[in-house]
Amino acid sequence: MKEIIERPKIKAFVKKLELEWSSSIDHWIFQNENLIYLHLNPGIDPSEFMDSLMPKAGMFVDFETRLELILLDSNGEKQELITFNLK
Repeated sequence: MKEIIERPKIKAFVKKLELEWSSSIDHWIFQNENLIYLHLNPGIDPSEFMDSLMPKAGMFVDFETRLELILLDSNGEKQELITFNLK
């Protein structure tokens, strides 16, 4: 039951990220319910994006399940891993 409640919250979280950083995010892909690949636009430094994301991301987290967000550069290579709700 909890998964049914959490799933829309996670999707809303990603949509909020997409709205807030629309010039940085190319697209995102759910690998599964707890892992999202976030593809950045060309010229966006993943470390700088993460630095701008972290102060605000906490305001957007209203779910309790663990979520891993993998930042990929414009070549599709993994650059950063962010974990929310690490328990």
